[in-house]
Order: sequence, then C-alpha cells, then structure tokens
Amino acid sequence: MNEVLTASAGQEDDVAPGRAARGKPVTFKDGVPVYDSGRAPAFLRTKTQLVRVRRKPAVGQRPVAYIYTRWYRDRVALWDPERAVKMRPLSALQRRQMQQRRTCTDCGEVFPIPVWGMCTVDLLQMRGDLAVGQTSGGQ
Repeated sequence: MNEVLTASAGQEDDVAPGRAARGKPVTFKDGVPVYDSGRAPAFLRTKTQLVRVRRKPAVGQRPVAYIYTRWYRDRVALWDPERAVKMRPLSALQRRQMQQRRTCTDCGEVFPIPVWGMCTVDLLQMRGDLAVGQTSGGQ
C-alpha cells in the first residue's frame, strides 16, 4: 500500500497518474506516510469529504496517509474512497428537513448550503444595502 503512495521518479510507469503522490512524505506515523499540504495523492479524501458523497471509513480501516494542514500544522487523516463503505440512505424525513434548512423562508430559493431562514440577498434588501432588482455581483 505505502509503496504506491511513495512512488519515486523511476516508478511512475507502475502507478496510475491520479494515484501517485505529488511529493515525498515528510515522515511516517505508525508506518503511514505523512505529507505536507498539497503533496498527498489526489484521490485520497478526508472524513468530511467522504461524508459529502455518503461514504465513511470501514470498521477497523486505518488511514492511508496523513497531511499537515497549511496554517495550523495539524495532522489530518486521509482515506481511500474505494475502500470506504456506503452510509445508510437518508430517511424521507431527514431529506425533507435538509431541504427546509436550505430553502429561504422569504423568496423560496433552494441553496446548496443551509440558510437557516432568509438568504443573504433578502437580508441585504431589508437593511437597504441592496436595491430591489440589483444583484451583489460587484456592479
């Protein structure tokens, strides 16, 4: 497993381009490579990224690599999405509640993230910062 992630310059032919690391590991933690920010293989995902596609690490699955975050130098675990298991589907009630959290209570527009009430455009119009019909596109 680690030999794929740490392919050296002479081994790129053996490794698919998307699965090769973009740099050498800084160190190893319990046999798992630790990369600087932006140097780990592109196909690996954090738990948060896995949850967005309704997947989670399998029971007993170890991280494939770690990365150091750019600002705080925290170590974040990275997982192989192909070995992650699917999460159970959302119930109809959960899907309906998610839809409600993403829907503006004033204009009815559905957003990709929760708005918890009124959208920003409606709030700006209420405060008078945005004229009716004007967009916030910087003009």
